[in-house]
Amino acid sequence: MHTDRASVVVQDRSIIALTTWLSNALAEAADRGRELQIVTPPTSRLALPTRTALAVGPRRWVVQHPETGYYDGLRGTRLHWNDGAFTEEHGPDGTPCVAAPFTTTIGAPTPEGERQVAFALRTVHPATADLVLGGALEATWQHLTGAPPTGWGTAEPVNLPWSKRELTELARTRAQKGAPTVLITLGTPEQPAIATTRIAHTPAGIQTGPRERTSGPRRGKPCTGWAGWPYRSGWILRNSQRQQIKPDRSAFNLVAPGRDPASD
Repeated sequence: MHTDRASVVVQDRSIIALTTWLSNALAEAADRGRELQIVTPPTSRLALPTRTALAVGPRRWVVQHPETGYYDGLRGTRLHWNDGAFTEEHGPDGTPCVAAPFTTTIGAPTPEGERQVAFALRTVHPATADLVLGGALEATWQHLTGAPPTGWGTAEPVNLPWSKRELTELARTRAQKGAPTVLITLGTPEQPAIATTRIAHTPAGIQTGPRERTSGPRRGKPCTGWAGWPYRSGWILRNSQRQQIKPDRSAFNLVAPGRDPASD
């Protein structure tokens, strides 16, 4: 459903992956100046790439709870339909109302013996014609898992073999159009790991970091060179191929929105 303010997508699935269709929907909503809102039941979980994509820009995860109504699955604010979009409810003092699932802290259940590491990696590269991206990510991956990444892509399921040259060419092409690149990287089944990487070409003197958040779709001018290449990677290493984010505060024991995982 489309309105002047938002594109609303209803997803009744157990896991919301960043498929090619959803990735295109995010891009189309941004191009048209609309907020993308994904509506799911409270039993749905977000794959890490989807959660990362929804955390940046005018995008919202709307959880439809049969008892408590609508709320934001990442920010915890109660929502209501107003003027063509789901918007936050505010109390008499003007502060956002917090949904019931976010008012108590519940420990996220963890299978016995399972451990996970979540952190952020950020690098800034100088402008050179022979720049190849992915080296820091590959070296860190090799150090932590004992093997390099096995696959990468721009959507799920990931279906391209790991190649620093190919991902650099994609990022270069998109940068020349003033667009960032978001990549997903996977490891081996024996040492499961997943990473999301955002690559952005910015004017010299402007830097982005792991805490970057924008209030609207970012637009850049087409670039003729590589004035600067900030890129960031959010990592999850765990005994599962897919990080699942629950729509309540218990999920924050895994990856807390608005907080740098590396600072934990």
